[in-house]
Amino acid sequence: MAELAFKKMPNVVVDDQEILRTGPSYTVDTLRSLAAVKPLADVYLMMGADQAAVLTTWRAWQEILQLATVCVADRGDTIRASGQFDAEKLFPRRFIQLQMPSLDISATQIRSRVAAAQPIDTLVSEPVARYIADHHLYLNP
Repeated sequence: MAELAFKKMPNVVVDDQEILRTGPSYTVDTLRSLAAVKPLADVYLMMGADQAAVLTTWRAWQEILQLATVCVADRGDTIRASGQFDAEKLFPRRFIQLQMPSLDISATQIRSRVAAAQPIDTLVSEPVARYIADHHLYLNP
């Protein structure tokens, strides 16, 4: 689905190693692997503000900030409260605030809408919506 979502964006590479990896998969492992293959590449890790707020709880979060620049997208349901973005305060040069409309969309919301037979066309691109429908994803068993 990520490949479909980013297909028309030049210079964006969707890496599938996390879904191919057996056992637990951690972001830091993926970033280490990317650095080993492309040591001079600029790596950008995209995440919502909700995940940026808890980045300091992630495995090897400080190493993540050495390996990638974190690009943060505000979500409509996230408030950047004092003390909430400790990592960003400690390493301000490793964060980029994405200049885009604040979106109140989550994977949980998308899965819930599909399970309830509600439309998702305003939440995901048409190719992604079609993929979800064609593969009968997120339906209640």
